[in-house]
Amino acid sequence: MVKNIVMGFLKCLDELKNENLLSDNSLRKYPDYSVHSYFQYCLIISAHHGGLRGIPEYKLRLSKPIDKYLIDSRLKNRKIKYMRSIKVDVGFLKEGKLVGIGEIYTPDEIHGCLPSKELEKPWITPYDKLVHIAKYEDNVKFIVLVVGLWTLPLWRDAKKKTLQEWYECWKRLVELILSKKEVAVMYIKGLGKIEITP
Repeated sequence: MVKNIVMGFLKCLDELKNENLLSDNSLRKYPDYSVHSYFQYCLIISAHHGGLRGIPEYKLRLSKPIDKYLIDSRLKNRKIKYMRSIKVDVGFLKEGKLVGIGEIYTPDEIHGCLPSKELEKPWITPYDKLVHIAKYEDNVKFIVLVVGLWTLPLWRDAKKKTLQEWYECWKRLVELILSKKEVAVMYIKGLGKIEITP
């Protein structure tokens, strides 16, 4: 199922490239070219290749809320202590029930592969969310990740490592999640340079 989703994503991406809707120039100026939206579209289309429905901006209600104060003590000044739901880029449904999720991280979130407490500014990072989902959400059988590694954003935290070092950090996060869930990752270093794991 997951392998078919990945293959469907790549096929959709090729079609967008052939129609000149996406290019390496689009990646360089990704906020202006809605690259995240195109990737999200490809994930939705790819759901059919896995015999599933792909629902955008799916609201995942957590069976165990995320305690923000435990994630990072610097978040104690926030009004709401618990995060009870997470909006994921794509929810994969089978017979009306959620079975997997798809998340897309453009370079803006390249540093999100680390826990909040390791970063200069506190936020509930993709690391914090993905590890929580892997541990506590039994209905989520698999996770598909699209990780943009083609440039570094301007955030100070992101500038502290090279693209190669961020790639290694993402790999460590994926290994951690793999102990609980089936995971497929597409590391996008360029439209002609996509690494798929496993």
